[in-house]
Amino acid sequence: MSFLSDLENQKQYDKIHHDLLDEEKFLLIVLDACRYDFFESYHDLFLEGDLEKVYSGGRLTFEYVANIWDGDHQDMLYLSGIGAINSRIDRETVEKINEDYPGDYIPKEHLRIRDVNATGWDEYLKTVPPEEVTEEALQEIDEEDKLVAHYLQPHDPYIGDYRLQDEVDREQLGGLNSQQTWDLYRLGLVSQEDVKKAYLSNLLEVLEEVQRLVEEVDDRRIVVTSD
Repeated sequence: MSFLSDLENQKQYDKIHHDLLDEEKFLLIVLDACRYDFFESYHDLFLEGDLEKVYSGGRLTFEYVANIWDGDHQDMLYLSGIGAINSRIDRETVEKINEDYPGDYIPKEHLRIRDVNATGWDEYLKTVPPEEVTEEALQEIDEEDKLVAHYLQPHDPYIGDYRLQDEVDREQLGGLNSQQTWDLYRLGLVSQEDVKKAYLSNLLEVLEEVQRLVEEVDDRRIVVTSD
């Protein structure tokens, strides 16, 4: 058995992305806040291929995008189902809302971004359902040789078959938004087991969409990872 240092693991993660950029055609699928242990247990129900454990490119999406996509990637289309990566934010906006991009990084200065987080937003669910990202990817796959599909799930809010908001007594909520997972947990309105079940339900929800996308793509290398 061998063990990699944090730096070696980081280089290993970076290598996945850098190797992809050397490909003439690829599809990179990013699952936001996807835990390796959950993915390891359930991925083979939906996907085929090799599984490799690596460190993330950052502790959160702001670090991931700045650390991984720091060059000029205008030849690649980035379908973003998350708000942290969008084509609308500029330097003035970053300073105004105090976003957490490291250094002077601005996503749209490095990436050609399609804002699925805006066009696919579901007001009732308060998120972008995974099928919105899949549909955008299916529309673009024949036109774009290099494509990234970044799903918000399994990150909360949880919209799978098991939803935390369905487990909470509405009278206990008061003015609290039932989508705020960690507030619900902190106040004791849901248990750790509830959160795990909801997270898994969200993961299965997005993996069904990833499977649907992957089954339509046979002309390029495909990698599924997290941020």
